[in-house]
Amino acid sequence: KKITVPLPKAKDSGYLLNVNNSDSLSIAVKVTQVNVTGGFTLVAQSGSRVFFRANGPAGQVISQVNIDKSKLPSGIVRLTLFSASGEPLNERSVFVQNPDKLNLVIKTTQPSYKTGDKVTVDVNAKDGDKLATGSFSASVVNEDEVPFNEAEENTILSSLLLTSDLKGYIEQPNYYFTNISKKTAADLDLLMLTQGYSRYQWKKIIGDTPVPAYLPEKDLAISGRVTKNGSKPLANYNVVLSGPAAFGLRDTVTNADGSFSFNNLYFNNDTRFTVRTSAPGGKDNAIMDIDKPATAPTDDYSFNKPRAASDTATLSTYARVSNSIYEQEIKSGIRGRLLKEVKINRTHIKSPREIEIEEDTQYSSNLNGKGKADQVFTTKDLEEFRSFDLFSTLEGRFHNVEIKGNITKGGYLPYMRQPNGMIGAKQASMTIVLDGVILNPVGSKDSPLSMIPSIQNIASVEVLTSAGSRAIYGQDGVNGVVIITSKMGGNVKESHNSPGMVNLTVKGYYKAHEFYSPKYEVTKLKTPDLRTTIYWEPLLETDKNGNTSFQYFNAGTKGTYRIVVEGVDDNGNLGRQVYRYKVE
Repeated sequence: KKITVPLPKAKDSGYLLNVNNSDSLSIAVKVTQVNVTGGFTLVAQSGSRVFFRANGPAGQVISQVNIDKSKLPSGIVRLTLFSASGEPLNERSVFVQNPDKLNLVIKTTQPSYKTGDKVTVDVNAKDGDKLATGSFSASVVNEDEVPFNEAEENTILSSLLLTSDLKGYIEQPNYYFTNISKKTAADLDLLMLTQGYSRYQWKKIIGDTPVPAYLPEKDLAISGRVTKNGSKPLANYNVVLSGPAAFGLRDTVTNADGSFSFNNLYFNNDTRFTVRTSAPGGKDNAIMDIDKPATAPTDDYSFNKPRAASDTATLSTYARVSNSIYEQEIKSGIRGRLLKEVKINRTHIKSPREIEIEEDTQYSSNLNGKGKADQVFTTKDLEEFRSFDLFSTLEGRFHNVEIKGNITKGGYLPYMRQPNGMIGAKQASMTIVLDGVILNPVGSKDSPLSMIPSIQNIASVEVLTSAGSRAIYGQDGVNGVVIITSKMGGNVKESHNSPGMVNLTVKGYYKAHEFYSPKYEVTKLKTPDLRTTIYWEPLLETDKNGNTSFQYFNAGTKGTYRIVVEGVDDNGNLGRQVYRYKVE
């Protein structure tokens, strides 16, 4: 099918931008002014930084300039031509491949090994002639069982320097960084002329560097804004942040526009917090909104493209190896015992009460399991009570629990009865857990009673009094536990429990899992070692001499083992090296 597409008509006046990137040392730029007399400005920009700027004299028909590549960073550089008034006229993207890549040297004590042998790998990093300190990752794979097409890999070089700054799917991103030649450089320039093109997203950058849309994340923070009726900002309001027992309390004051922020926080993934605010005079008439951190958009590529024959062969090899591993694990009992077909003749039909408890405890933080308690009060149970105070309302309805008034703290607290039905004179009140957060004990500076929402905003109350149910809480469960879960809508992990109070779940630092690597010196494996991924280490730090090392044991399979080390040094230089050895 042939289609004829007319080229756009040539204009009688304007600017021609001609860029030659074939020289390894500099970029030759020629600007031709056709029937125009105004001056221009040429800007070279990488990322959000401007690295070169030159003004073209007015009235000169042809202007030429050579841009020294050593002054530019490796990666995509956009050359933009601006008019005297700052309007973008022409743009051309080029890719700079400077010799600034780290030199990584990988060594093993011998060129080949046997299955199960211990391997020590030494790595040395250099930035030119200087030793480099930095952070690196390492992976070891049996290449015969997990074949690689190096041109199609996503590496630290292709990701940070190329694909992160281009729109659309890149067929073979690592092709341009493997065995660099004049041909790969020419192909890379063609890529810049096609997918490197983008429409102008700004009017002027002369004199100003664009502000990054996403600032560097130096620490964890929780911030928000306090308003009256959701509009008028409230200044000088006290804001208290409470979290897990080890976290304690933080407090601050809103500024003139009602905003507040808790900075320099440290907590793990999915941590529950309560944020509460109050007026200087103690009034509770504020509405608080918590900021949701901005996240960078992700590209939605379509991968429904025909697979090449090489892709099919690679997947076939991997599928065959995976199937053999699975069958071996079935035989050895690692994956349990394969059962014959089981027919279910009767199913358990949940009672209305079971469904009610399941629904109202879906956000419960009960360590025994949602709804698994000695006594559960659901939303329906709590709706029968009109009082705002939880414990005084439930007095007489708790099993093995007595409610005692605490005048000095202005409220009531639950105490667990002993087997003889009595409460010890020095016995502390039950531990109160609100949305996964253990509230401060009575007698501390801040009473837990001030943090408990009104009954109308509570989804469920779970009571743990038996030794078996409270044992999982350790020392915190000695005197019993009351677990309160506030109402939350849908899957939203944030809820306005009462005016001036918000419960939220925040994602913190991820607890890293250590990659399992068997040690044959310590134990003998009863089953064949059929691992395809032999070793993985996400964090290797070089010392002042640029050296680091790691150790592991070969699997029980023969083949070519492929070591990949990549990372970045303290000056931001990238490095990647592949090393292979034989296992016979």
